Amino acid sequence: MKKPAKHIVYINETGFYLNSDEGFVETDHETIHNIISYDILLDDNFFIYENLSVKVYSKKKIKQIIENYLMTTYPKELVNEHYYAKHDNFVLIAIPKSLFNKILNEYGDILKKAKTISTPFLETISSENSDFIYKVNGTFYYLNNGVIKILPHLEDEDENENIIYQENAVNKIVNPKGKLNIFENTGNVFYLKQFAPLIAVILFTYILFAAGEFFQYVKYKKLLTHTENRLEEIYRSAGVASTPDPYGMLLYKAKGGTESTKTKITDIIEKLSKAVDDSTLITTLDYKTGRLRVDGKTAELKTLEDLESAITETFNQPAQIINTNKENNEIKFSIRVEL
Repeated sequence: MKKPAKHIVYINETGFYLNSDEGFVETDHETIHNIISYDILLDDNFFIYENLSVKVYSKKKIKQIIENYLMTTYPKELVNEHYYAKHDNFVLIAIPKSLFNKILNEYGDILKKAKTISTPFLETISSENSDFIYKVNGTFYYLNNGVIKILPHLEDEDENENIIYQENAVNKIVNPKGKLNIFENTGNVFYLKQFAPLIAVILFTYILFAAGEFFQYVKYKKLLTHTENRLEEIYRSAGVASTPDPYGMLLYKAKGGTESTKTKITDIIEKLSKAVDDSTLITTLDYKTGRLRVDGKTAELKTLEDLESAITETFNQPAQIINTNKENNEIKFSIRVEL
């Protein structure tokens, strides 16, 4: 086997691994510190993956689209930190779990020194030209026509030749191409669009001033003030003026009618009651634009897994456990399902 052309550091929850002519071998952070140049592969188990179809190339616009999507899909505290990588006409969003935050806090200097940071799943997306199923830690991700879906289970897993397993994907990576923007600020980047007209007017009036037409400034200033006041009235009347992104929330509120939402919620509660047994307590239901988030608590992990399967069967859509936290003898959890 040829000696690796470049150094690749693979990090998972058990430690650090460095590529060699025998494959990846365990190492330590002191050895990595002495390497001048290297790329990093982060284990897929550190993240929850989402994807969005994006046809723009501006980083600012991409970040804004991601922020607006996550704000209406997840609780804010769950997505304060998130990363993404663009691929063709969609972006892969990686929401870090608490385990990765520990790695980042302890070994941030190693990650900052890397030329690129990627994951086996991102590298598989970059290298595969056809549809495939990717399995990591019991979760199946199905890439079909540029859209990633989560499959609850596969009955014919042993016979399916399109399944790619993370452990096999890692050993095939010799030249990482993906790039997660871990050290770019992607959290809390709500761009307030109402300031765009103000910036445009300021630039325009500067040109007028340079040309000796300063009297035009007063005219545009009045027009801008009137427009901003009118826009603020619209935000206040819609009840979104105090939100971080009033424009995005205004679009979100305009998506559906109140009566149809009430009918949908009633149907959801009726179906959910059939999936929950007496040993489980549901504390919160959050339904937003076709997605349901269920918060609750139970005594045993097996009961939680049974609930996930029951919700999947009841709604005929794959449910996913997105958060668990054990306190005393109770397991607090959050389950998400698309409707």
